Amino acid sequence: MASVKRASLLSYISVIIYLVTGFFYTPLLVRSLGVSDYGIYTLSASLIGYFTLDFGISAATARLAAKFLANDTRQRIHDLVGITCKLYLLIDIVIFLFLCLFYFFADRLFTQFSAVELEKFRNVFLITSSFVLINFPLIQLKGLFQAYEIITELVIIDIVYKVLSFTTLTVALLLHWGLYSVVAINVGCNLAAQLIRLVYLKRSQHLKINIKARDHEIFHFILSFSLWATLAMIADKFFFGFIPTLMAMFTNTREIAFFAVVISIEGYTLSISRALNGIFLARVTKMVVKGNTNKERTELMIRVGRIQLYIIGSIVFSLFTFGREFIHLWLGQDFDKSYFCLILVLSPCIFHLTQTIGEELIYATNQVKYKAIANIVGSFINVSSIIILTPHYGAIGTAIGVFLSFFIAHNLLIDIFYHKRLGLNMLEFFLQCHVKILPCFLLTTVLFYLTQEFFPHPSLPWFLLRFICWYGLTFTVLWHLCMNTEEKHILQQIIHR
Repeated sequence: MASVKRASLLSYISVIIYLVTGFFYTPLLVRSLGVSDYGIYTLSASLIGYFTLDFGISAATARLAAKFLANDTRQRIHDLVGITCKLYLLIDIVIFLFLCLFYFFADRLFTQFSAVELEKFRNVFLITSSFVLINFPLIQLKGLFQAYEIITELVIIDIVYKVLSFTTLTVALLLHWGLYSVVAINVGCNLAAQLIRLVYLKRSQHLKINIKARDHEIFHFILSFSLWATLAMIADKFFFGFIPTLMAMFTNTREIAFFAVVISIEGYTLSISRALNGIFLARVTKMVVKGNTNKERTELMIRVGRIQLYIIGSIVFSLFTFGREFIHLWLGQDFDKSYFCLILVLSPCIFHLTQTIGEELIYATNQVKYKAIANIVGSFINVSSIIILTPHYGAIGTAIGVFLSFFIAHNLLIDIFYHKRLGLNMLEFFLQCHVKILPCFLLTTVLFYLTQEFFPHPSLPWFLLRFICWYGLTFTVLWHLCMNTEEKHILQQIIHR
């Protein structure tokens, strides 16, 4: 239990570093590169994210490895890694062919790009494509860390990577090295972190890659698991990974840049909510193997969900209250449209980003097909809405599409699956989490939002003072009206350390 708390605390520290550095890095990136180059950088990153889809193999690896460890058959993990490596190398060849096609036909896809913008995009795409091909077989490493329950070491590596990456990128931007240098440094830091993870696993866990392995049971499980996991991941990519590409077909780089800010902030929020992901994978898998009751699983989901809601709620409602002022101070008046997009995108996140345990149970019980169905439905709504609305309303139209897909797929359909198929009591979950906690956030948010009418153009010091006061009041209300004895004890332990 102590290791779980330590790993959880370090995970949130890692996310805070990512959040703080991102807030400093993004405006510097926009101002150094310019809006057009920033749009190209975002577009290339989204495409690479789409091509790094691992077809569910890493999730299957993490789930099988956790199962082998729970059953005390850890030697089979060497066979598992050998089989997955062979699969990754085969897929790598296919990805290479697709990357080549995309490179040569980019001018036909992005017809609204100028000749200079298209050339820059192709050069950036070459750098990032090379990273994809090298990194692809290494994607499974994080899942193995989670299965071995060595989360603390994984997070420490992530922290070092983020600090090093931020430092080198900041220097590059201050020295005006340009778009290509920024992309190359980002790629280099990523690869260095992956190699460190690989070396650590080989030395600490004596991990071996049995390339000659031919375990039909492992191979059959990976194929059956990966089928639905692949569909889930492909559909999930349409939520954000594919949006800049889709927007580029119907609008200009300026609108892409407006929505890129929303993607960044939503990414920060998602990272914080998923700081606990993987920490409970081994524990949830053991619960499934031992046959724990649905009531016990629901209780764990409520305990974790309430903690996540305190954190996610603090971020989302603070953005609702101060987001417009923050964006003006952060990026300037030109990005005013990003605030309204942010409201639409983050509203549904208050609910589905607090359900980590449900997501872990989907993988632990091999019920990935239900997540795939929800993601496919959501992606269809998302893509359809963007095609219809984005040509007329730009980034706002895109945000409406994301809102509809989030609400229907992640907040309605997936919760029905959790309740009906996994046996989780979702009504009890929402009663104990959202019904009891959200009114406190709404109270302080409405109170402070109204004060903006009296101070429509705040200075940075006044903005920070109001922001700190909001957090102080919100924490006080949550402490006295919402937090139970266990939650107060956890917080007191963190403060005393």
